[in-house]
Amino acid sequence: MPSVVQVGGAAAARWPELTWDAVDADVNLLTSNINIRVAPPVSSQEEYTDPSSEKLELIARNIFHVHQTLGEAITRVHSEAGLIRVIQCFLAQQGIDTDQFDKADQWLRANASEWSFHSGDDGTEGLLLCIRDDIHSATSKTEFLQHFEAALQPSVSFPVHNRIPREPSSSTVLGNIPLVSDAEAFQDAKDIKRDQVTINGILLPGVVGYDTLVRALTDEIQRVAVAFRPSYAGFASTYEEMAKRILHSINRTESGGGSYEVLSSLVSPASTPSLVLIRPNSKAATPLRVHIDMGPYEDRDGGSGWLFGLRTVVTAETSYVLCDADDPTTEWVTVQAKYVNRLAFSFGMSPFTSESRGAREDGGHVQLMRH
Repeated sequence: MPSVVQVGGAAAARWPELTWDAVDADVNLLTSNINIRVAPPVSSQEEYTDPSSEKLELIARNIFHVHQTLGEAITRVHSEAGLIRVIQCFLAQQGIDTDQFDKADQWLRANASEWSFHSGDDGTEGLLLCIRDDIHSATSKTEFLQHFEAALQPSVSFPVHNRIPREPSSSTVLGNIPLVSDAEAFQDAKDIKRDQVTINGILLPGVVGYDTLVRALTDEIQRVAVAFRPSYAGFASTYEEMAKRILHSINRTESGGGSYEVLSSLVSPASTPSLVLIRPNSKAATPLRVHIDMGPYEDRDGGSGWLFGLRTVVTAETSYVLCDADDPTTEWVTVQAKYVNRLAFSFGMSPFTSESRGAREDGGHVQLMRH
């Protein structure tokens, strides 16, 4: 039970601190009830007549089983902690235990920093404009490559201005993010055949077809959601629409277009001829990558603060060759453009949202690297 303290004559509930004993209890509970997807441990009372190699295989399987169940339990405990902090933020905004808001918000920003928004002007926009202007001012190959080097620094990434505007209300299963249209799905199906997709570490060739990839991604979304809340096993149609939106956000038309837009704006001045031409290097294409998990994410548009749900990071890398504009056979530099975007769907898991609100899709960023 939460402790109660007296503040200005009124009783205010104070959230209890999370102790290691509580974490250990959660881990024990989860490991005793988790769905085991591998062979059960071999009884120590069983007599073996197997060769030593088979005994070694059984021991290895048992070790793998222990690591798998512990890993899944720890992941779930981390997600539960995130959800608790999101609920604390909500209660604080309702005037309940307001002194805990900063503490909960700080915890979320520390433990989900990649899903929070940076507030204030940190000078990034000015730096990117300076890099672009320096490249545009180059009058020779030497100057161009010298200025272009600044765009290749690991700490530099360029925003893609393709962020989907969110509607204040929506009746679709994805909330404020629109469903993929038939025309978009048709284009996605054409694009994906020429690619490979890695979904949480599992590689799938695009030649299996769009429908097969949608089913595979739908199954993985359901697996991740059900591992956190078994009651979420029955939302297959919602998961399918999520899968289509995720695939659409990473296809080569979307991700490659964003990467090309960034690179073109850097090397092609608006008022003077460019020193270089951009040539795609399709032979160096790497698989599209999708990573899915559950956890907290900050909602910038809705103004609600922190939400909780399915989080997706999509990554696509495209290679380009910058050639001499006067002699396209002369290659100046080969660049790898890494496109990263994030999507999140609430599932109605936090008091800020219902199942049809709280979705988030960022505009994506591109990092340039020397290939």
